[in-house]
Amino acid sequence: MGKLLVLGTWAAAAATACQSETLTDQTPSADMALFREEAYPTLMRDCGFNACHGVPERFLIIFGPNRARIDPATHHDTAVQPLELEVTHERARSMLVTAGPVTGSLLLTKPLERSAGGVGHGGVDDFDRNVYQSVDDPGYVALLKWAQAAVA
Repeated sequence: MGKLLVLGTWAAAAATACQSETLTDQTPSADMALFREEAYPTLMRDCGFNACHGVPERFLIIFGPNRARIDPATHHDTAVQPLELEVTHERARSMLVTAGPVTGSLLLTKPLERSAGGVGHGGVDDFDRNVYQSVDDPGYVALLKWAQAAVA
């Protein structure tokens, strides 16, 4: 039953991605180009572990090599597929919704240490530290740069 729900979610995401392609120009938006070049590699490196956001059970799922794949027939180490990148992009963008500045979004506050303005996150390490210790962490800066472009 759980797999059917996940497959249904992926199918809906794929349909949405296909729909959006017919409604917009085929040229990738600036935020998508920045996502592909900076935010996606950061998410893969810092958040996409199989025990974290590299599995289908998470809303923010990071599809890609050695992580969850939309098409189970895709070999595990095949490069990220266009639909996988698009769905990962849309999931990450949805986590930018906030009433205030983008720095208050879940995508930027969940992985940030509480003492630096974060809101708490299950992804702490063995020393109870979050993914990013400060807003100066290079990974946080890469996500912030993309987030600011995505909401502009």
